[in-house]
Amino acid sequence: METQRQHIGRWIVILSPAVANIEDHQVRVLDCRSDQLSVKSFPQLELARHYFDQLLHLYRCWDQQVA
Repeated sequence: METQRQHIGRWIVILSPAVANIEDHQVRVLDCRSDQLSVKSFPQLELARHYFDQLLHLYRCWDQQVA
């Protein structure tokens, strides 16, 4: 699986599958306004994908309310 990236408003949400140098699957969120990066790691890809999908939904809702 390849890395997935979505840009929603001020956020970039990235799902990175485990690779040789990263043992866990990671979901990263970059706040483009503050340059803050948050990373959450998951031992199973299904959990990471579920979290990624939840964040996409949440940020889309926030972006629509702000717009």
